[in-house]
Amino acid sequence: MPGENVEIMRRVHEAVREEIEFRDRPRRSLGERLFARFPRLGWRLSERILSRPPSSGLRRRFLRLVTRRGYASLNRRDVALNERVLYDEHSELVMHGDFPLGTGPFRGAKAIADAYREWLTAWDEQRIVPRELIDAGDKVAVITDEVATGAGSGIEMAMRRCEVVTMRDGRIDRHELFQDWEEGLRAAGVSERAIPAAEARP
Repeated sequence: MPGENVEIMRRVHEAVREEIEFRDRPRRSLGERLFARFPRLGWRLSERILSRPPSSGLRRRFLRLVTRRGYASLNRRDVALNERVLYDEHSELVMHGDFPLGTGPFRGAKAIADAYREWLTAWDEQRIVPRELIDAGDKVAVITDEVATGAGSGIEMAMRRCEVVTMRDGRIDRHELFQDWEEGLRAAGVSERAIPAAEARP
């Protein structure tokens, strides 16, 4: 429909795509400990920063930081941190594809964290690396590479997927996992080939 096409073109025009430089972190930073203790403070700060457009340098730096720290906490199995600072009782997690946990939805911070904990028990080792971040304004997509070794079986798995989050009041309102990363980008309202890479980071 013409209206839908206009909306897609608007999102592509506004979207900012960036590669993510990632490294694991063995423990929480001082800022993470602070926001875990006072999550509403973090939500208010996040809401103000994310009210800026995708082209904002401050917004871009903030999203890169949150993305790196969020996946680093998962890799060290610190699910409690993400439960505390990223979600609230109204947040929702939905999985698209063949996931062992099913598709959900999982509603509320505790249910989402419990789903992640159950997922982690299936692996002796697991590492998720965020590769690219696509900021489409109301939705943010992250393309990730995941490598894991099955608990007991020793079977190794490697996959690329896409995670799409919709923000509300500085926290995640809806979190979607897509096994087909191109499907994830379409769900975010953008096309992989249409999104220009960001200019040099400020």
